[in-house]
Amino acid sequence: MVDLGQYSTIRQARKSDEYQLKRLLQRKATLHRHLGWHPSLFWLGKQPFFVQEDTDGTILSALACPADDAGLIWLRLFAVLPGYPVQRAWQRLWEPARDWLAAHGSGSEVNTLATNPELESILTRSGFSEISRVVSLSWDVTSASWPSVREDPIIREMTLEDISEVSRIDQAAFQPLWQNTPDQLRAALGEAFYASIVLVDGLVRGYQISTLNPQGGHLARLAVEPGMQGQGLGVRLLDDLLERLTAEGIVEVSVNTQMDNHSSLALYRKFGFLIQEDSYPVLRYRV
Repeated sequence: MVDLGQYSTIRQARKSDEYQLKRLLQRKATLHRHLGWHPSLFWLGKQPFFVQEDTDGTILSALACPADDAGLIWLRLFAVLPGYPVQRAWQRLWEPARDWLAAHGSGSEVNTLATNPELESILTRSGFSEISRVVSLSWDVTSASWPSVREDPIIREMTLEDISEVSRIDQAAFQPLWQNTPDQLRAALGEAFYASIVLVDGLVRGYQISTLNPQGGHLARLAVEPGMQGQGLGVRLLDDLLERLTAEGIVEVSVNTQMDNHSSLALYRKFGFLIQEDSYPVLRYRV
């Protein structure tokens, strides 16, 4: 039996690899794609982004973990050609990526949300440790609850002109690990089915961004300015979103949040969201 990849080489990815990488991703070769607003190949040309190349030029595996424009590092991509040993691919690629991070930014932390059990096992053996856990919740119109809602805060659709204020709220409402940069928020707005802001006295005090998937709607982001929390603004945003979705015939909605985000969990429970059995670890490696 030929040992696929026996004489393979590890190198930094190039823009010219885009076609091969697209084919690699299309072949169900992906163990991990970061659940961010930018697609995996957005990071092509940024470092560290390494590929494993066979002697005939075939890309066997790829790993990317560049920092975003706020300096936050997530595992963006890990893909392996079907049939090639996953553990071997990880070992070949993770070492140069880790070394690159160590050489270019001491104290760097690499984060990942591990939704794949095989990847979770590999990461744990490589020194990643759990720092948090994410749960999924689902909502169905047939079992929904509808709490009382303040009618006075104004809701309107988000525009690009709102991004600076939305970013300010995002930075204040979330811990650094979960914050989105203005560039990411603009990308999110471009992908959104419905994005809205809540106004109090003409000022932006909260927002939500939602998308669609084959199962229904997905609440991707909801935040209220910390000083305005507890005043029903989150309820107003979520009520407006669910009305918009059901008016479009979308009767199932999902949302993810941290297991210890008690205020968010309390908000979703008011509307009848149910926590699903599975939860996913957020893992971190300190370079």
